[in-house]
Amino acid sequence: MSDWNDFAGRLRRDLADLADEDIVVLVYGVGGVQFAQTPRLLLTEAITGPVHAPPVPEQQYAALVALGWSPPDVPHYTNWHLELPWPATSAQYDATTSRFVQTLRDVLNVPSPSDLAIKAWNDNTHKPLDLAIALSISQ
Repeated sequence: MSDWNDFAGRLRRDLADLADEDIVVLVYGVGGVQFAQTPRLLLTEAITGPVHAPPVPEQQYAALVALGWSPPDVPHYTNWHLELPWPATSAQYDATTSRFVQTLRDVLNVPSPSDLAIKAWNDNTHKPLDLAIALSISQ
């Protein structure tokens, strides 16, 4: 659990430090979470499988709803999603961090943060992001 606690602390800091057009994707197999900062909101998504995969099983559906995710709404959203207004409050960042960790650990069954692959860049500059969570993932 300490791996997840350390990861959560780093993720919380990274979320608050995102700049406009920053995109982060954390992947485990065909699932994961991703988030993108815009001038008005932080768009967060839970990826539960390939885009054209069948709906998630009932238990996973219930868990995602309980965590506050909205189901896919094609064509607007192909993934589970939640928009966070920007600037967000500390409590909103805390809740988002908790939602990400619980989704990864409890719904998508990621054994450890070190099992995640990370892709992070600024979509405007195409430069990679230097994130604190990278330390949790690379260990």
